[in-house]
Amino acid sequence: MKKLILSLVFFFFIASSYSQKQVIFNVDFVGDKHETVSAASYDYINNKFIPYEPNIIKINTKKEKILLEITSPIELFIFKQKIFVEPGQIYNVKYFLKNDSIHITGKYYGNAIYETILENRIYPEIDFSAYTGKELELKTILYNICNFKISIIDSLYKLNIMSKACYKYMNSELYYSYLSSLIIISNKLNQRDSITKKILLEDFNISKFKDSSNLNSKFYGFAIIDYCVKVKTNLLSFEYSISQLNKSVEIIKSQFTGIQKEYLLSYLFRLYAKKQLPNYHESLDSMYYELNGSIKNSFYLKAVSNWYEFYNKANKKMPDYVLNAQLYRSVNDSVLLKSVLKENKKNIIDFWASFCSPCIKQINKYNIKKEKVSEKLNVIFISIDDDPIKHIEAARKLNLLSYQLSPFNSKRILEYFAIQNIPYSILVENEQIKEIGFDFSIFLMTL
Repeated sequence: MKKLILSLVFFFFIASSYSQKQVIFNVDFVGDKHETVSAASYDYINNKFIPYEPNIIKINTKKEKILLEITSPIELFIFKQKIFVEPGQIYNVKYFLKNDSIHITGKYYGNAIYETILENRIYPEIDFSAYTGKELELKTILYNICNFKISIIDSLYKLNIMSKACYKYMNSELYYSYLSSLIIISNKLNQRDSITKKILLEDFNISKFKDSSNLNSKFYGFAIIDYCVKVKTNLLSFEYSISQLNKSVEIIKSQFTGIQKEYLLSYLFRLYAKKQLPNYHESLDSMYYELNGSIKNSFYLKAVSNWYEFYNKANKKMPDYVLNAQLYRSVNDSVLLKSVLKENKKNIIDFWASFCSPCIKQINKYNIKKEKVSEKLNVIFISIDDDPIKHIEAARKLNLLSYQLSPFNSKRILEYFAIQNIPYSILVENEQIKEIGFDFSIFLMTL
């Protein structure tokens, strides 16, 4: 009897510890077809998606149990939406195939409205140009929007339908996106308007960046770099320069230690490597070798190596296999990439897909401002869709001139451009890459 009890205790201990490393989705497919489920998280530092291999247990033709091994809380892209998950959570999912919608319940189903609450985190719904001369009024509006969204998650957390980790993460994302918005506004000020700038940026201070649990947050990264590089150096607008790089490194080294210092130095390296400016090889080479010797965290070290590798492609003519890549408007209608690049003009190559809702939103905004955009940029839309029919139908609905890569070279081209997430834009001039990860949505906001 004693042995039986010990065996049962051991069994439940193993089962309990195993389940705490999983997220479980009990899925009901409502409709006539079945949807293959994929899951991935996004690594903001290394600029790529991390796919998860789900363990799928089929109950019957309409029901599945999906198990994912998760070791820590993450943003997860699953069922065509982004939610916040943690080890040990169980969700019940109804997938309505006819209209491609999802209904999620469970103890922490409040985590599943993650994307809705955090949508437009840099507030693109605000027309910044309409507040010229009224920047402090805009600051108040943004602060109220931030507080309104925080009040929503406060309510969800008090109702115990949002986990503590999700609540904390969303709070910080909302607040840091608010800080990032203030930088965007301050950059538009007349350089002599130092009083307004000081009021705009008074919410920035070092104490707000001491929580190391935020290090994998996209907007924590934006805001803390803004603090170190722009606020602490009293820059009215961010200017890439060797002196600015050296100043920023010194500020980081003097005010931060440990993993935060490593994070900031790797993030700063990414900013400069991503910008693809000429005449920076000597400084970035020196910084690269220094970081390789000083950074202990393998995650940040890998990020530095990835961006250094891509940086060395910058300001060199793209290889012939890239320039001669075939782009298809339809099955029987193709052109070469180099034929759609305009000489002596800034070209944006924007990667998108018919299944990507952020891509569709960005393209709709582009369509509204197409004439203004064309005055400054030549935009080339390239879909990464596998199915040419879906691409053609989506482009037609969007009234968009778009191309699709040949299936014979798409993998090689995407690897060259380091495309992992979409929408994603590359700035090209005279057949040379000038900037990877060009923020097209921010550019559209400025028009």
